[in-house]
Amino acid sequence: MLGIKIDYDKRIYGFDLLRAFAIFCVVHTHGNHLLKGTLLEKFP
Repeated sequence: MLGIKIDYDKRIYGFDLLRAFAIFCVVHTHGNHLLKGTLLEKFP
């Protein structure tokens, strides 16, 4: 991808999980009005 080389041996997958959770929280918070009446509405 654009000539960027990623060293997968030094990658910390815990940060990827934390980043994914943070993205989910932001999308959930900003899209909360779209989730009215769904199961995800009760997610804190």
